[in-house]
Amino acid sequence: MQIIKIAFQTVFLWGIPLFVFSASPSDVVINEIAWIGTKANSADEWVELKNNTASEIDLAGFGIYKDGGSALMIALTKKIPGGGYYLIERTDDSAVANVAADDAGPFAGSGLGNSGEHLVLKDSAGNIIDSVNSAGGWPAGIASPDYKTMERDASGWHTNDGAVRNGADAKGNPIQGTPKAANSAGVSSPNQTQEQSATSTEPTLTVPQSSSTGAAASQLQADAGENIVGRAHDAIFFNGLGTGGTGGTLIFTWNFGDGAIEKKAGILHQYQFPGTYIATLTASDGTRQSDDQIEVRIFPDAIAISEFMPNPEEGGEEWIELSNSAGYSADISGWGLGTKKEKPSFLIPDNTFLAHDGFLVFPRNATQLAFGNAKGSLFLFYPNGQSAGEVAYENPRRGFSAASRNGTQFFWTKEQTPGMKNVFIGTTASRSGGAAAVVGEEKGASDGVSHNPAPFAVYEKQGGIKSFLGQPAFAAVISDATPLADTDSREKNMAASVLGAFSWVSFLAVLSVLAASWIGLRYVRKKKAVGRVW
Repeated sequence: MQIIKIAFQTVFLWGIPLFVFSASPSDVVINEIAWIGTKANSADEWVELKNNTASEIDLAGFGIYKDGGSALMIALTKKIPGGGYYLIERTDDSAVANVAADDAGPFAGSGLGNSGEHLVLKDSAGNIIDSVNSAGGWPAGIASPDYKTMERDASGWHTNDGAVRNGADAKGNPIQGTPKAANSAGVSSPNQTQEQSATSTEPTLTVPQSSSTGAAASQLQADAGENIVGRAHDAIFFNGLGTGGTGGTLIFTWNFGDGAIEKKAGILHQYQFPGTYIATLTASDGTRQSDDQIEVRIFPDAIAISEFMPNPEEGGEEWIELSNSAGYSADISGWGLGTKKEKPSFLIPDNTFLAHDGFLVFPRNATQLAFGNAKGSLFLFYPNGQSAGEVAYENPRRGFSAASRNGTQFFWTKEQTPGMKNVFIGTTASRSGGAAAVVGEEKGASDGVSHNPAPFAVYEKQGGIKSFLGQPAFAAVISDATPLADTDSREKNMAASVLGAFSWVSFLAVLSVLAASWIGLRYVRKKKAVGRVW
């Protein structure tokens, strides 16, 4: 007898129990992959899921991951109907123009690699629901000029047959696939190159013979590698390869898409500004050349958590502030916030920009993020799901925000400045004894809880992780021009200056008295001398 296990949660709404089914392995599968994009744009990739059960399944909190499950590609937010489909498009809802997407996002910035991916579908608890391991190469699908999708069937994967199709791309061309519809019967794709040659109606390039050897020269092919994700001002290694040609030395040229050109196969390059660049590698054997392109997605390196309120006053609201210390506005669409390091819980909506030297505040009613009142962590994520920063805290006092100073240290402060530059106001306190004063806390104030140590920030840097331990303020007002470590010496210098001024005034007063006494004494002696003459 077969036993079928069904996992579900019971939700009561207006006294009526509603059953929301959660997924078991293979209940929801990755059913179709347009890793080749569309004829309108090769970056217009999309993925389709299929519900193999008869019940609706809530996919909120689910995610599709790359690299065997280690890197989040996109977080899912909606429900998939029983027996239905779920369409996920890269960047926005325009890849399939006339079929509505259920979710859209940057696909970790780099999208789907043309040489293959290992995709994993996980539920909200991190359990693997389905997996497609094509890291060694996609088993089906055809790239330019046909742009046919890779479809799933009972025996594995096949290429769309071109007869059963659904939808149109951004330029109105028919989609060579079946987004949100039943898959085609398909055609076998044991060798993608052979199939492309057999089915393509486009003209092909005939490679000339090598006149020097008289033998057939192999086709020259440049290989720019995989798409790249990086940060502004980071050194990124570009490694160009080439195969075929006449057998002589190949000459490589990189056009990085930002105006820079280098004639070298492997080279480091820095992008000064964020954006999406198309880097082109050209390989030449002296008589012919071949080009290959990759997409380079560069994120700003100046976006950071600058202040947050984890434990507001009664009736107040938790909030998170981000800052942009760069000299230009930054597109932060697709960046994420969360309280767990595995993945973001809130994705910043598309077309969200952060002004240069500006601030953006996200309240809890928008992010739905709840802080722990005893301790916790706040994470900032790049659009590709990698961590862009972490702030850990403990024992926050009610009504105090955690504010960053110079991007490295965090302080508890009563002077909240959401949407503005942080200001630190506190009282002078002794540094001895190991008891650090909380910024803005009155002398003697106590709620029975230690509010120290101050929060600390951890920022991920290329090549390692650097930690910064926050310290309290020790002056009434601290300006950006005055380092915290100089506060005591500044007070001592002020006292020394006062003592010095007092000493000089005293000396001048004594000198004045002595001068007056000397003048008076001479006057008296002169009078006596005149009296004797008269």
